[in-house]
Amino acid sequence: YPVLTGYFMQVASWLTGSDGTDRGLAFFDWNALLLFACLLVTVIAVALTVRRRPWDAAMVALAPGVILCLLINWDMLAVALTAVSMLLWSRRHPFWAGVILGLAIAAKFYPLLLLGPLFVLCLRAGRLREFFGTAAAALGAWAMVNVPVMYVSFDGWYEFYRFSSERGVDWGSFWYFLVILGHGVPADYVNTVAVGLLGLLCIGIAALALGARRRPRYAQLAFLVVAAFCVTNKVYSPQYVLWLLPLAV
Repeated sequence: YPVLTGYFMQVASWLTGSDGTDRGLAFFDWNALLLFACLLVTVIAVALTVRRRPWDAAMVALAPGVILCLLINWDMLAVALTAVSMLLWSRRHPFWAGVILGLAIAAKFYPLLLLGPLFVLCLRAGRLREFFGTAAAALGAWAMVNVPVMYVSFDGWYEFYRFSSERGVDWGSFWYFLVILGHGVPADYVNTVAVGLLGLLCIGIAALALGARRRPRYAQLAFLVVAAFCVTNKVYSPQYVLWLLPLAV
């Protein structure tokens, strides 16, 4: 797992303690409680971001996808940090938005994708200085979390990225569907093809954003880019719906 998610799991382990025959169950319970806290943060952040319709955040809290997928993995940590980052950006705090986004990237890869929509919107609005400040703050926060671990154990730090790069296509993905049809992309090329297809979709989204009469909202473009990543990824996990839900709302 990425470094910040590992820290999250370690906190749950410390809270669990080392005694008792039901330690595994206690570890699950503490993780469930912490993930529920992340869900609460996400709901509050969405409510404060959508100023005209804050009650729409109830769709995040009550979504069947949350009920079914919250405890599959630790994705809600990154979702919560991403939601807070978007709230801070909407309140015109680009530095702190970048810091929190950097922490989100340290918890999961997908928040990195939000820098693309942010760049396009800042380019259209003539706010590139704010974008680069936000991106620099994100890089700094990410580095503060990751660099110490890279220094102590680079192989351990790199394992998540190595596994993600080398794993094959998996259930639920578009690429696995092609395998079923007998037209699967060779394993040596699937990464290149997937990244290339994602790049084409992102170029199309950028063209749409720059050509639209009304400047799109940050969350609208972020939804499209994250959805494009989910569609083109080698793996589709059920908890990916958690990534999209706050953006959709």
